Amino acid sequence: MAKRTVSGVTSLLRQRPGFRRLFTAELISQAGDWMSLVAVSVFALQRGDGALALALTLLLHTLPSVLAAPFGGWLADRVDRRPLLVAVAVLSAILTLAMALSTLDDGGGMAVIWLLLLVRSAVAAIAGPATTAAMPALLADDELPLGQTLLGTCWSLVFTLGMALGGLVAGVDVGLALALDAASFAFAAALLLRLPALPPQNATSSSLATAVLATARVGADEGGGDVVVALMRADVRLAVFAKTPLALAGGVGWMLLNVAGGLRLGVASAMGIGLLHAVRGIGTGVGPWFVARAVAAGASSERLWHGAGWLTLAGIAAFSLLTSAVLGRGADPAAVEAGGAWLAVATLVAATLWGCGTGSNWMLSQVALQRRAPAQALGRLAGIDVGSFEAAFCAGALAMALGLDAGLAPVAVALSVVGVAAVAQWLLWRPLAPSPSALASVP
Repeated sequence: MAKRTVSGVTSLLRQRPGFRRLFTAELISQAGDWMSLVAVSVFALQRGDGALALALTLLLHTLPSVLAAPFGGWLADRVDRRPLLVAVAVLSAILTLAMALSTLDDGGGMAVIWLLLLVRSAVAAIAGPATTAAMPALLADDELPLGQTLLGTCWSLVFTLGMALGGLVAGVDVGLALALDAASFAFAAALLLRLPALPPQNATSSSLATAVLATARVGADEGGGDVVVALMRADVRLAVFAKTPLALAGGVGWMLLNVAGGLRLGVASAMGIGLLHAVRGIGTGVGPWFVARAVAAGASSERLWHGAGWLTLAGIAAFSLLTSAVLGRGADPAAVEAGGAWLAVATLVAATLWGCGTGSNWMLSQVALQRRAPAQALGRLAGIDVGSFEAAFCAGALAMALGLDAGLAPVAVALSVVGVAAVAQWLLWRPLAPSPSALASVP
């Protein structure tokens, strides 16, 4: 199986040059992006004001996607996706370089970085729906599962390396980490320029500038009805929103990881945060390959997809319980050490399970969306997918930040939010539970 998998990946990358370039551009830009996320988080903790400063950094990094990603979806259904992806990469490089220069300002550096981060996040969010919508044009239908699994695995690899490297580089110089991220966006833009034309089906505009103006002016046109009709189908609705409940719980886990990560591992804050992120990232890469092998052996895709959601929630709940124990003991290293090595190992295991479930759910839901969504509405549905994910993630993180600043027990806040996410997960799957055949198209 392993030999056939490696052969399949090699063949896919060799025979599909368009996908290879998109894939490589994603790897390069994401590696720098994760590195800079650790850097900005560390910078916020150094110059901000506790958990709320960290939560604000997360909100500015993700919340713009709630509005920008659906807008990007409209653009992805109107214009050639290649110039759209190139424009996003170039603008992101410029904004990230400005963030790096802002770290040199000892007085107002944090405020400027927050503003630039807000703008960059909005710009970068436009690319997500375009990337998702471009995949069916770059791969055959039966190649989509392997392509998404490869993207997910390599995402986890660059996440792991980016976060770990970010912890090391940010510990030395935050500005350097941001400068490297700017360079990664520039390299990605150069690769994306070599993509083939990726026009959408039934495009209504011939240029990027025209489409931006038209979309901003109209907002929703006569083509919006196909999105509504698609979302009335339970199987499409599941593909679009399958990540959302998990993102709500994930926001809680992310806050606890960043606030208590350094204490848990007994190392410097930046390195501890980077290491825990890296361990979780490894899980996101391992999970999809186990799913792919299980499906090849005849396992039910529906059960695996459903199980991935529950595994994610269980991993986040366990991680929250273990990390809350650290916060409950305070910042005294001796108190943390008294918990024993088993507590640190258990935290790493919980983070890995969290990542395994997240990566598997992501792969299965992406392929389901690309297969089920009407071709002319794929970009907009992908935008809704990204926007709802980011909104839920921010809501979970903000709930934990407010709880911590209010003096509430971290475990109580965490398990409350995870409980709400579990109810949402159950409600989302309930319409399809009696009908496994409704998910037959999932790889």
